[in-house]
Amino acid sequence: MPDCTVVVITYNDAERLPRAVRSVLRQSLRDLEVIISDDASTDGTPEVARRLAEADPRVRYLRRPHNSGGCGAPRNDGIDAAAAPYVMFLDSDDELPRHACKSLLTEIERTGADFVSGQISRLFEPSGRLRPYYPSLFARRRVVEGIRQEPELFLDSFSTNKLYDVEFLREHVLRFPEDIHYEDHVFAAELYALARRFAVVPWTVYHWHRAPTNDSISLSIDDLANVRQRVIAARLSDDLLREHGPRTWCRTGSTGSCARTCGSTSTRCRCGTRCGSRSSPRSSGRTWRSCPPRSSSGSARWTGSAAGSSWTTASRTCASRRAR
Repeated sequence: MPDCTVVVITYNDAERLPRAVRSVLRQSLRDLEVIISDDASTDGTPEVARRLAEADPRVRYLRRPHNSGGCGAPRNDGIDAAAAPYVMFLDSDDELPRHACKSLLTEIERTGADFVSGQISRLFEPSGRLRPYYPSLFARRRVVEGIRQEPELFLDSFSTNKLYDVEFLREHVLRFPEDIHYEDHVFAAELYALARRFAVVPWTVYHWHRAPTNDSISLSIDDLANVRQRVIAARLSDDLLREHGPRTWCRTGSTGSCARTCGSTSTRCRCGTRCGSRSSPRSSGRTWRSCPPRSSSGSARWTGSAAGSSWTTASRTCASRRAR
């Protein structure tokens, strides 16, 4: 079993995909796997990805039969396929610094955190100049006992500058929404709401490439449709935070610890899972009782109809897979 899985999502990016994959294969942590998760590219990406997989046994190639229109679905495919106990995400137009995986793996094992977050730095092309993003958030190395301790960390809504415990993601059915842009923001909101402990490190773990003609979704601030997507993501994030709200955590095998959360004194839950009724903002008419159900593959999935027209946006394709 590899120590770490890095999921590289891509769509019509044959030219830059090899650079991203090489940045993973050159990591100082050698025992890792790369999953190229292709959202049904129509250019030369499939051939490039197959050559990369043939050249190194640590590389696997997954291809969706139909384009999903967003970054969420290929990332979820990577979570499902990950063979390692920890996972990272990388966009095909970006790179990982050489010690990113090893340093984050060391930190998550040392702290017992649900995830570890590190500095993300913008890499401006063609100069190669690096500029840290929100450096004040990563000024010191620390362990945070829940987001209530440092709510300003909500500003770190990236998914790519973190190493996650795969069991934690699967246990809490933590998935990326698959039909909106800015799915990182919604994912991060639930991540922070669920995590009991996470770690922060001050060194750079992700290079976010900024080309002179950048078609990044996050930079399309003058596009009205893009603004609508931002609003949808913000509303969904708010819904998730309201849903989780103040609560106490269950201890494995304990009883009587959920009275303040759901009024029950007898419900027994797996560690870290909230007791009681849980209505998902992502599925109308479906309620979980006690612990959420698991699929036969061990990775539970949300089911039910979409909650409101704001969630069921039209499918679309985008030149860049970035949703930051």
